[in-house]
Amino acid sequence: MKKNLLKVLLTVMVITLGSCVKDKMPEALTTMNSQCPLEFTQGSISGQMDSVSYDEKAKSLTLLVSINDSVGAKGKNNDLVRNVLAMGEPLKKLCLNHVKDVPDFVQLLQVASEKGVNLRLRVTGKVSEKGAELPVDAAEAKSLIDKTFQINQSEEILKAFVNSANSMLPRTEGDITIHGISLSNDYVECNTTLNERKVPLKTLCSVANQYKPTLIKELGSAKDPNGILAACINAERGFKYVFHGDRSGTSCEVTFTVDELKKLR
Repeated sequence: MKKNLLKVLLTVMVITLGSCVKDKMPEALTTMNSQCPLEFTQGSISGQMDSVSYDEKAKSLTLLVSINDSVGAKGKNNDLVRNVLAMGEPLKKLCLNHVKDVPDFVQLLQVASEKGVNLRLRVTGKVSEKGAELPVDAAEAKSLIDKTFQINQSEEILKAFVNSANSMLPRTEGDITIHGISLSNDYVECNTTLNERKVPLKTLCSVANQYKPTLIKELGSAKDPNGILAACINAERGFKYVFHGDRSGTSCEVTFTVDELKKLR
C-alpha cells in the first residue's frame, strides 16, 4: 500500500515539475520577429527576412523570405523576372549566410534544436509571387548554431543564376536554340544548336573570333536578366558559347575570358 502511494506521489511530482519547465520558444520567437523585416544583400541577390513562424504540431520552424526577383521590368509574365523557384539549394545557402550572424536567430535555432524542431525556408519572389520551400538539414542547422556555417558566396550566387536561367530553357532565338547552361572549372558554358539551313557551322566557326568584339559590345549593352555575366566575373569564370551544327554534327566554341568580361562593366 505504502509503495503504491509512493509511486503515485512520485508521478505527481514529475508531472508537476515538468509543467513548471518554461517553454523558451515563444519568447525566442517574439524576440526574433521584433527585428523583422531584415533586409539583406548577397551579391546581386537581395530581399528581406519577413518573419519566422512556428508550428508546434508539425514541429517545424519556418523562415519566411521574400526575394527581389525583378531585374528592371514589371509584371508577373515578363521574361525579366527571375525564377526564384528554380534557384534551389544555392539560394537557401545564401539566405542562411545572411542570418547566420543574427544572434537572436541563432538563439532561436538553439531553442528549436533542443525541442527537436526542424527548420525550413519559404522563399517567395516579390514580383512573380512564386515560391519554394527549402528544408534545412540537421547538419546545416548545427553549423549555424556552432557558428561554423561557411559558403563560397560568389560560387553560390553563380549557381543560383545558372539554375534560374536553365529553368527557362530550351529557347530558340533566330537560327540558334539555347539548350542549357553548365559550369566547368574555368567557364560558364552556354550550349546551343545552330540551324545550318541558313548558316553552316563551318562558316560561323571561320569568322567567330572576328566577331568577338561585336559580341562583347552586345553583351555589355544587354540587361543580363539572369545576372550570369556579373556572377561570372565575381566567381572568376569566363563565358563560353558552344555552337553545335544540327546537320554537320560538328561544333565550335567562342570564349570570353574573365578579363574580357570585366571590360563590360
